[in-house]
Amino acid sequence: MVKNRRDFLDKKLREVLKEHGYSLYYNSTSNTKITYPCVIYKLSDKQSRFADDVRYFHRDMYQVTVISKLPDSPVVEDIMEKFQNVTFDSNYVIDNLYHSILTITQSY
Repeated sequence: MVKNRRDFLDKKLREVLKEHGYSLYYNSTSNTKITYPCVIYKLSDKQSRFADDVRYFHRDMYQVTVISKLPDSPVVEDIMEKFQNVTFDSNYVIDNLYHSILTITQSY
């Protein structure tokens, strides 16, 4: 069992991004100096189910934002191929940078 599930997610994302030259940030703030292209991810939801006062199901959901000058970044497809529980949510453009939003769900 993985002690820190976010570390596992971080490691797997870094493996995907290494071949593309993207930077990776977790929970970046307005003070964070970001270099593009990059991926920014953050915990967006936690869900648990209980029976007989015992948690039997839990999942963490992470919002993953791929930011690139390319409208169809290959990183989006690579993330969707390498992760089992991933959905494409939306995309938009800000300051001539394309933002693609994905959700990765980790259940345990």
